[in-house]
Amino acid sequence: MSLLYFLLVFSLLAAIVSIMSSAQVSYAMEEISPTKQVKNGVSLQDIKCNKDLKLIFKNSDNSPACVSNSTAEILIQRETYITKIFNQKIIAGEPKYRILSWHDVPEEQEEFIVRMIWIDENSDPIKMAKKSNEKPEGYAAVFAWKFTRGLYSDADDRCIDSTTREYTKFQCPWLDNGIISIKEKTAEWFGKYKDAGGVLDYLILDDESSFGNWSLQANPGWADAIENDPRFSTLIPKLNQTSLDLVMNRPHANHSAYIQWNAIQDEMLVDARNKAIFEPVKKLYPNVKASNYNDYVVDMDHVIPEKNGHKQYYFSNFGTHNAKSFYGDIRQYGDKIGHDSNTVLEWQIKIFEAIKNSSDIPNMAWIPYFSYPENDLNQEDYEEMMVYLICHTKEPLLFWNSNASDLDNKLAYDIMVKINNHDHCK
Repeated sequence: MSLLYFLLVFSLLAAIVSIMSSAQVSYAMEEISPTKQVKNGVSLQDIKCNKDLKLIFKNSDNSPACVSNSTAEILIQRETYITKIFNQKIIAGEPKYRILSWHDVPEEQEEFIVRMIWIDENSDPIKMAKKSNEKPEGYAAVFAWKFTRGLYSDADDRCIDSTTREYTKFQCPWLDNGIISIKEKTAEWFGKYKDAGGVLDYLILDDESSFGNWSLQANPGWADAIENDPRFSTLIPKLNQTSLDLVMNRPHANHSAYIQWNAIQDEMLVDARNKAIFEPVKKLYPNVKASNYNDYVVDMDHVIPEKNGHKQYYFSNFGTHNAKSFYGDIRQYGDKIGHDSNTVLEWQIKIFEAIKNSSDIPNMAWIPYFSYPENDLNQEDYEEMMVYLICHTKEPLLFWNSNASDLDNKLAYDIMVKINNHDHCK
């Protein structure tokens, strides 16, 4: 055979391979959602849809979608979607700002809303490690749900009767044995998680356990058990009281001892959480950022009344960050200063500023879904609060969307798109 024949055959085979490769790439792209294609660097106009689906763009923010021809026709007639874009508004590449959510959101919103990885003491660390590697870089957030449960249930941490020296039925805020137990479990679980290649950028807790005035009031005999414990004497210098009589005296306006007690017992519990959870995790992940829901430092000179009107200050925080909730819920305090949205927004910002001015500890912030029944903010002020908190914390917001509707999640997503497209924090 001639050399020319071989060259012709070789050229033909090369062309076939090239066509097949292009088809395979095109088919692979069609299998990936529009949002993920954008994340992978594909321009909006070059997005591929599955067979028989049409690429359209939302009129308000140019977010892409692959829909059937009939659906596309309806959406275009309604003028909510278009087939071509003229100004590419959606962010290509990695967003500058994201939020971490409690629950899932639709796939097309995952670019800006990243769900935290839920764990409890029975979770498989190897499976969770795999999930962590699927998160965007810098946003592997483990949410330890009831991971601290055993911290408050050790039988040897119950209150001791000073007369009989026997344990009572009540738990006490001295959690020495619970700390040891949970610390061992934490070190073991996160050790396996790390060995399996688990990534950990954020450790988030929602431990709302309390020995505060409000909890003790709901359980008759509990305050007496704490007061009669031999260890109570160590708290007298801090409390400036020899008993819990004034702490338990209602109405609260009669004495400020309840405020001091709440701060003292909170400090004890924060210390226990840090020893049992944060310290063993930090040994494995020295750069981890950690916080617990509503653990934060605010001193008595800066504190702003909370939703029930109490000027409650706090001495310590869990982990590395304060984590106050900003839920737009003003309750009884609103009866004094007003319930209108603008007043609530100003009040929330004053609380944040009080926390920021009380220490150099950096901040995270919890926000609710917009239709949360107790939220007194209108949509405009809700958005302004999100922007304010993002710009002043430089951390992802912690989005409690437990009972959120599709519209709630979409609103949060749209706000994040807007923030990323027009950097309000400059």
